[in-house]
Amino acid sequence: MANNLSRREFFGATAAGAITMSAVSTSGATETRHEPVPFEAATPVGELNTPALLLDVETMQANLRKMSDYARGKGVGLRPHTKTHKCPVIAKMQMDLGAVGLCCAKVSEAEVMLDAGLDKILITSPVVTIEKIDRVIALAKRSDGIQMVVDNRDTAKDFSDAAKAAGVTLRVLVDLDTGSKRTGVLLGDDAVALTKRVSKMKSLQLDGVQAYSGHLMHVKGHHTRSVMAAAARKKTKATVDAIQAAGIPVGVVSGGGTGTFDMDSEDVY
Repeated sequence: MANNLSRREFFGATAAGAITMSAVSTSGATETRHEPVPFEAATPVGELNTPALLLDVETMQANLRKMSDYARGKGVGLRPHTKTHKCPVIAKMQMDLGAVGLCCAKVSEAEVMLDAGLDKILITSPVVTIEKIDRVIALAKRSDGIQMVVDNRDTAKDFSDAAKAAGVTLRVLVDLDTGSKRTGVLLGDDAVALTKRVSKMKSLQLDGVQAYSGHLMHVKGHHTRSVMAAAARKKTKATVDAIQAAGIPVGVVSGGGTGTFDMDSEDVY
């Protein structure tokens, strides 16, 4: 997928994106929901159908470079979350700037990114239904760069059984609840027990843990947010240390976000 779009073409692709995602060809051609759809001719901004997302391409590119340079300077791997743009064109730009992979919140978003040739994807929200599990396994059959989070033993077993039946090994991260109380296994003994169980499942490859503190992203005041983020990291580190003390390697600790990137990057586990 090329990303050398002109400014006008990028605006056209972005403005038409919502239509493209749901468009179905009437000619029998395969749907390409991941491809940009440039306008045939320049269109004045005032004539665009609304709602339409317009971007200053130069500013966006500068911001992408800034984050990439920051992560590189801190010695951490940058894995941007595509929920901020849901656009393979932008995701390709991020990968070209050195991102180690991408995050997707939903299986359907991961499918779009993989269709676009972006194959290093972490799905950050646990899924439990057989239909979604089967779709994740289908992605893993297409790319060994697919990673999935799990936060309970029953779902982990369901993934393991599905992966075994498909003849693949699914890479997983154990999702930790660092305080959001939304998803994730509790820190401490519960997390250690789950990682032990997952590490013994032959059709799963335990790559590490996810420790995203989503509840901190919009805490007002940089100092207050920094103190709370440090406390969450301290608890996470204690759990990671306990997991490793149990003889289970933790290759990846994935976390951080827009509100804490300059805080969480200070601790490399």
